[in-house]
Amino acid sequence: MPSMFDMVRDQKWLVRIFLVIICIPFALFGVEWYERGGQSIDSVATVDGEKVSVSEFGQRLQAQQDQLRQMFGRNFDISMFDTPAARESVLDQIVTERVLGHYVTRKQIIPGDADLAASIAEMPEFQEGGSFSKERYAQLVRSSGRSPVQFQEETRRALAFQRVRGALMDSTVASRRLAEREAVLAAESRDVSEVVFAPAQFTPQVKVAADAVEQYYKDNPREFEVPEAVKAEYLVLNLETYSAQVNVTPEDVKKLYDDRFAVKLKQRDDARRKADDLLAKVRRNPADFAEVARSDSDDPGSKENGGDLGFNPRGSMVQAFDDTVFKLKPKEVSGVVETEFGFHIIMLEEVRKGEGGGKAEERRARHILVAGPTDAKTFAEARPEIERDLRRQRASAEFPKLVERFTSQADQQLDALKPLADEFKLPLQVSEWVPRAGGPGAGALGSSRMLAALFDTETLKTKRSTEAVEVNSGVHIVARPIEHRQATVRALDEARADIQKKLVEREARALAKKAGEDRLATLGKGGEAGTKWANPRAITRENPTGLSKEAARAIFRADTAKLPVHVGLETPDGSYTVYRISKAGVGAPPDDKQVQAAQTSLERSAGQEGFSAFVQGLRKDTKVEINK
Repeated sequence: MPSMFDMVRDQKWLVRIFLVIICIPFALFGVEWYERGGQSIDSVATVDGEKVSVSEFGQRLQAQQDQLRQMFGRNFDISMFDTPAARESVLDQIVTERVLGHYVTRKQIIPGDADLAASIAEMPEFQEGGSFSKERYAQLVRSSGRSPVQFQEETRRALAFQRVRGALMDSTVASRRLAEREAVLAAESRDVSEVVFAPAQFTPQVKVAADAVEQYYKDNPREFEVPEAVKAEYLVLNLETYSAQVNVTPEDVKKLYDDRFAVKLKQRDDARRKADDLLAKVRRNPADFAEVARSDSDDPGSKENGGDLGFNPRGSMVQAFDDTVFKLKPKEVSGVVETEFGFHIIMLEEVRKGEGGGKAEERRARHILVAGPTDAKTFAEARPEIERDLRRQRASAEFPKLVERFTSQADQQLDALKPLADEFKLPLQVSEWVPRAGGPGAGALGSSRMLAALFDTETLKTKRSTEAVEVNSGVHIVARPIEHRQATVRALDEARADIQKKLVEREARALAKKAGEDRLATLGKGGEAGTKWANPRAITRENPTGLSKEAARAIFRADTAKLPVHVGLETPDGSYTVYRISKAGVGAPPDDKQVQAAQTSLERSAGQEGFSAFVQGLRKDTKVEINK
């Protein structure tokens, strides 16, 4: 398909906002730590003498957690991200940005106000009715916890970084010969089957020695430590929960719908009527399909070719389009098909059956696209979203005063949280045991600030409530310890069953691995050893169906000069899998489209590596001091 279909991923506003905040891809750079003495406690690091303040670090950490909360929704567990490793990663991002910031300042790579305004105006999250909305911009920036000036400077900095990265990426050129080789490798195929040696098969054979449990308990004392922990009752004042309680009027909902969706819905209806008219036209004379596409299609990628999309395998197009193409017969014209790009009329030109080597069937189709708004909605469809936005907007305006009252009342209600719960209509919740170090089981109380307040010596002694702690933007918690447990060690009798189970599992995994390696050795000598091969399938480098990256890599690295050939691999669950490669195919010679795609991929990869090396070089020439 043309790149237009791939652009759907680029329209996700959450990704755009996330990239603006992070600026540098999370996992692009390694952490280079330099420990120095003599730093004051008002900073966590210095970069060429410029301080990274504690407050800036805290804001960045919280901003990243807020974005992750939006991405993961109810599955978000703050204790998984408020860890030393996560904090090091956030600080590493800040340091890298400072280093790049110094570079773009020295080189005067600073986007002007016009470029900044154009970039913000083009962000889809700030648009209503197809144009930039100042109100929506102000609302979303405010809800992110930043001022417009902060957001603009972050965006300006991100644009400057993009220019540096773009210059390095654009300067990378991959040779066509290398791209052809890459395309040929991508088309390679293997016919494989497998036999799995799972630990469960060997569990009945395991015999744990009488003294093994006691010895394990003696050799691994730290494993049986029960950390200091507390049970607490707590209240959560949450902007999201509060916004759900805010009332909005039908008149306000209708007005916002008219502003945001009414025009788009009319445009969508007009596009549908045009698509229906074009469908009637091509059905009267299917031979004119290509000509109609040239004159009326809104797809710039295929318009000049009469809507021809070339050959594509199943799964390479958006779902509704893909399903239709693979239902049509040659020269058959579809009805109107709606996707996120608009309305399509599709004609199947021809089918190319997959040949040897496991190559999939491909289909060549033409289409006529009538573009329409991708987010047009009826009033009934849009109403929940509009009500939610209105509630959130009004709650955001009222919430600071509510927090102030909540915080003040929490400071007065020290011996019981029930009166506070009643006043603010909040459920009084009780935690499980929360370790001092936090962790996945700490739940809502797992942030470092909350743990510090909860395990305060005076708080534990008096069983009085903590102050209201803002653990995330828009999330305030007050807690009171009700039980406190000092660190202890589990008794041997209490831990015996768990140790027994662990020893059995460990021995079963070892037996599975040995059995697999023995079978692999026997097969290598030419004997099948009664092996019952299962799950036969054809795979390619591009599509290693059902295999891990490690397994696919091992299979395609195997010498296939003499078949069959066998490879073995231990998997994370403790199983050992032996793969039988019975056939190796080179695939059809790549066409220009495949070579061009390979060339683009190589250039992108080389450019990314070049940018990473460039930044690492800048960091090596920069004096970085970390205040541990």
